[in-house]
Amino acid sequence: MYNPFEFQENNTARGKIHRFKNDKDIWRTYHKKIFKNFHGYPLYISIFSQYPTAIAVNDLTYKGMDGTVLSTLTRYLNITTIFHSPLDSDQYGSVLANGSIVGSLGDVVYGTTNVSLNSRYIKSYDTDDIEFSVPITTDRICFIIPKAKLISKWKNMLICFAPITWLMLLLAYLACSMCFYFLHKVNFPNSTAGDLRVFSTFQVFILSPVNRPPTHMIERFLFALCLFSSLILMNSFQGLLVSNVTSPNYGHDIDTIDELYYSKIPILSKSFQTRSLFINAGHKISNNFVQYKGDPNSITEYLLRTNAAMTERESTIKFLVSKYVSADGTQLLHKVKECTIFYHLAYIFPKGSPYLPRFNYFLKQVIESGLKDKWYWEDVDVKTKLFYRKSKIKQDKNKPFSLSDLQLALYVQFFGLLISFIVFIGEIVKNNFN
Repeated sequence: MYNPFEFQENNTARGKIHRFKNDKDIWRTYHKKIFKNFHGYPLYISIFSQYPTAIAVNDLTYKGMDGTVLSTLTRYLNITTIFHSPLDSDQYGSVLANGSIVGSLGDVVYGTTNVSLNSRYIKSYDTDDIEFSVPITTDRICFIIPKAKLISKWKNMLICFAPITWLMLLLAYLACSMCFYFLHKVNFPNSTAGDLRVFSTFQVFILSPVNRPPTHMIERFLFALCLFSSLILMNSFQGLLVSNVTSPNYGHDIDTIDELYYSKIPILSKSFQTRSLFINAGHKISNNFVQYKGDPNSITEYLLRTNAAMTERESTIKFLVSKYVSADGTQLLHKVKECTIFYHLAYIFPKGSPYLPRFNYFLKQVIESGLKDKWYWEDVDVKTKLFYRKSKIKQDKNKPFSLSDLQLALYVQFFGLLISFIVFIGEIVKNNFN
């Protein structure tokens, strides 16, 4: 049997012939010796930085699941890796309308590299010149968008309660005012002070002292019930106000694909292949896709500066959400909860590659031993916890209140002064006429 990787006796050239006595020796040696040691044979590997599976430490070292597969494979097979990163903005690659193939997909098809070690979806790439390895993992395609805008401070008072709650409080106030009015009319038929009961009831609701407490038992009983309920209500309201001032509140986030579609937000995609996945699945949201032609590594920063969405693997989104946080620790990105497309991921080789069987044998051992999950979660957990710790440190720092934080109180005070001034002018005008 001819071993193309092993050096000859004089170590000047590769290629050595082995002779065997029977078929069993050939099978045993083939698996254990010949294709287990490549004797430093150079292999061209296509790999590029992709969080969190392939994280570039330097030009020759990658971390993450794909990066660890590469480094372990290099030692396991004793190969010399020659890195080749795709120069196109579409790093995963696709087949263009004119038939040419770009990205790492084109590098594999045209024989520039022996393998692309960035795990990708097992699907049709409009070419028959590639083969997939055994599936290395699974993932879902999800959407990520900038988090909804911060709600203005002056609106915080309105969002303390739901609209239906505000309506019920208004109805309760009107009902109590009417009850006080009728009770006063029954007890004091000739009194004209009953018309002001609506203001007295408002004083009870805001826990303000009343000028004339009720004198009859039935009025006192109603007064006590209103006072007790107002005490609970105002304490809850004050607590919610403090929470809204100290913690930022954001608007409604998009959580379904239909909401994303009807919002008409452009969806950035680093590869045309991602859009084709939604076209094949029959999703109308594929009409919102826009090809991103900038630096693939800066697409997230571009997303934060614009009102746009982006497709990404769910595993990558978990990392991005923990990475991009504001100074107070709140997330700047939001993952749309609905993820409808699920795929297996694998590596690609040129069709008929002699290295594929040995790579598959290695990958099966990695998967069966559980190393694949260990490599993935080990790196993801460390980086996620690191970014969370940084955001938590920022969040725990005490910050004095600014005028922006207290603008709601200033607005209320200004409104109260304005009403008082109008009433004051009205009283002066009335007295002058009298």
